[in-house]
Amino acid sequence: MVMFFSETSACGRQNANVSHNSTHVTCRQGWISKGSGKLKYCYYISAVGDVKSQTKATAACTQKNGMLFFPSDSYESREFKNMFKSNQISTPFYWTSGHKDNYQWTWGVDPFKYPFQAPNWAEGQPDGALKGECIAVQTQGAMMDDQPCGNKYNYICKSRT
Repeated sequence: MVMFFSETSACGRQNANVSHNSTHVTCRQGWISKGSGKLKYCYYISAVGDVKSQTKATAACTQKNGMLFFPSDSYESREFKNMFKSNQISTPFYWTSGHKDNYQWTWGVDPFKYPFQAPNWAEGQPDGALKGECIAVQTQGAMMDDQPCGNKYNYICKSRT
């Protein structure tokens, strides 16, 4: 099969459609293609000044026909870390879909909740500091940290197309 996706510029934004042999996956303009086969996802990284609370970041991803990022597996976590190296960053964190629900950590929101697999927590995290009920990824090192859900950070959406 032929796969069409956009190549990524130095700042992490897509430039032009390119055809590659693989499973057919098409990332929309402005999205980054990462992974392969069943592990193939498209990612949208919010612009430098586009910061939101976790709730508003979730809504923004839904409007873009995606979902707020969560790591599906260790491979995706590694790919995710590499994405940070090529993007300008305006906040110390990016939102993920991780949050506490009835005192338990979970990924996603109803009806799209996913089994919680412990992420790569930063040392000493989660620490519950400042009532951290949501999971953000640290810009430096791509490790997870609990943060207050109302804080405004950049965000990453993910989608299959």
